[in-house]
Amino acid sequence: MFRSVASGCFRWGHSSRRMVSTFYEMFPKSFPGGEPSFNVDQSQLRKEYRVLQSQFHPDMVAGNGDGADMDSSVVNKAYHVLKEPLSRSQYMIKINKGIDLTEDGQKLEVGPSILMEVIEINERLADDSISNDEIARIKQENDDRMDAIVNKLRDCFEQEDYSTAVELTMELKYWTNLSNTIKNI
Repeated sequence: MFRSVASGCFRWGHSSRRMVSTFYEMFPKSFPGGEPSFNVDQSQLRKEYRVLQSQFHPDMVAGNGDGADMDSSVVNKAYHVLKEPLSRSQYMIKINKGIDLTEDGQKLEVGPSILMEVIEINERLADDSISNDEIARIKQENDDRMDAIVNKLRDCFEQEDYSTAVELTMELKYWTNLSNTIKNI
């Protein structure tokens, strides 16, 4: 069972009462030693998540009441944060530098050329005459762009270059939003 005891700290397990301070510690096979890492084996993380859900999901843990609900929701949140490159990067920056890039008040600028490009692409996507081929091309370009940023982020975190990681994470947020727009077309 997880019990929130402080910001970012949780009690782990029904009997052991071991404390964990980050989501990484909840997935010891994916992140040995609980060390924060941008690199993740998605398959291993998914396997560990399924095992944890089988232990903590309220439907699987009869009679544990609200505690099981909370445990399951913490497992879900941890998994979804660590699964996606954007949220994983935001989380790593938060736990390593104390900068919360998910807060609305945390407005960090990206370059004007990036903003203009995003605006232009959104305008093209909003055009009723856009073809499926054009949408597919824009999607592929955006996927390639996001992959390149993720690779740069991987290098930044390995080198502990958090200032560049913050900039890249803000940029990735724009391209991720564009990706979500494309999915909804």
